[in-house]
Amino acid sequence: MKIIKTKKYAARIDQSLKNRIGQELNSAGLDGNGRFPESDSGVSVIWEILKKYGLVLSDVMNKDLFRGERGHKTFNIEKISREEDPFTPGEDIENSMIVYTWEELMPGKFEILVYLS
Repeated sequence: MKIIKTKKYAARIDQSLKNRIGQELNSAGLDGNGRFPESDSGVSVIWEILKKYGLVLSDVMNKDLFRGERGHKTFNIEKISREEDPFTPGEDIENSMIVYTWEELMPGKFEILVYLS
């Protein structure tokens, strides 16, 4: 993994890491081809994938963010500062964020598309 520190509390991730994370998101069905029971079902999958690379979502998540039959959100990510406590503020990733889009295809079936910008 290559994370480049650029200023006191900011870092960048290189293209090869973006590609690896993108491939894992796609493999998990977050490429728009998977079907999920809730509009926010992809969040836990994102957490697990990012954690493998020492990253976390830095925005506060709650169910209200994912209201409606369709929607589009972006979320900041950061490098974990301490592995034993992923909620301790880390370094913001300044060159990429999570883009999260969902659409309800029928009751209880959501298409979710997630990628790194």
